[in-house]
Amino acid sequence: MPETKTKTIPLSALRFAADLEMGANGDGSKTVPVKLKARGIQPVDHWYFGRIVHDLAGMSLSKSRLAIDYCHREDEVMGFANKFDTEGGLMASGALTPFKEGDRASEVIYKSGQGVPYEASVFFDPAELVLEYVPQGMAVPVNGLSFEGPGVVARKWTLRGLAVCPYGQDKLTSVEFSAGANPPEVAVQYTEIEQPPAAEAPQGTVDPAKANDTAAEAQSAVEAAATEGQPATPAAAPVEAAALSATRDGSAFLTAFGDKGGVWFAQGKSFAECQTMFANEIKADRDRLAEENEQLRTQLTATRGEHDPVSFGGDAERLTTSNEPTVKQKQGLGSGLAKFAANINFQKPITTKK
Repeated sequence: MPETKTKTIPLSALRFAADLEMGANGDGSKTVPVKLKARGIQPVDHWYFGRIVHDLAGMSLSKSRLAIDYCHREDEVMGFANKFDTEGGLMASGALTPFKEGDRASEVIYKSGQGVPYEASVFFDPAELVLEYVPQGMAVPVNGLSFEGPGVVARKWTLRGLAVCPYGQDKLTSVEFSAGANPPEVAVQYTEIEQPPAAEAPQGTVDPAKANDTAAEAQSAVEAAATEGQPATPAAAPVEAAALSATRDGSAFLTAFGDKGGVWFAQGKSFAECQTMFANEIKADRDRLAEENEQLRTQLTATRGEHDPVSFGGDAERLTTSNEPTVKQKQGLGSGLAKFAANINFQKPITTKK
């Protein structure tokens, strides 16, 4: 259970803009119906908290009937809200109630009817507010959805006041705060989600994010070895990596071992078993490629020439023991041609007697 601490924040940070709908009860009516969507189920961006979402399960009301005032001024009450619905968000319904001509409620009703885009604002009681800070990389359930950090969850909150304003109060207070004003501060309770301690990696497991790189390096080594005709050693899987999640994740198997990983995961094999099978397949591919490479080398050698050297026989052999050229022949033809010329034998023509 996270420890509850205390944090001091600006009081104006507890005001949030809300959606406003104003209706009509017809001419001469003394009241005008209003609806304010105080909070939704999705997170919003706030000038002080950043991303924040209100857990509807932790909502409460300071009173069963809440006053609606002008810009959170207690001396300018304009009406009330007496119906509150939390289906899909917190919706407050009520009415504006003018009591004399020209009062603030009459002004807002008239100007709204003429097109002035009034907005709503809600205020939460700081005394009963509990905030939950969610860090980066963590997620918590809120309103049936998953809220991912960084951000803030209002786990317990009490709706204290409703207001109609020319501008959303969370925007207005942001301007005031950045201008260097010193708004009053209040103390609120908060907890912080802690990162779980990193588990030690069981021997033989591998980080799925690195598994593809490991496989690619091993395959590259196999292909390089096959090209060079040398045996390759498959790359070893890293064992000094973060452990896999305690919950078996099929996507981790797919990431590490491809389509086969999905099949192995469906068959109920452990990640360590899959690593061994994956390494054995790489080794089998290496051995097969090495054998094919050796066969290709043998075939290539066989096509480069005859097994027995060419023999020069016949007349070529007789030239080695034949006539030597004369000095005149050597001077005129050179030693090589002279030797060749000296051993040329011209057959006598055959004559036929008539």
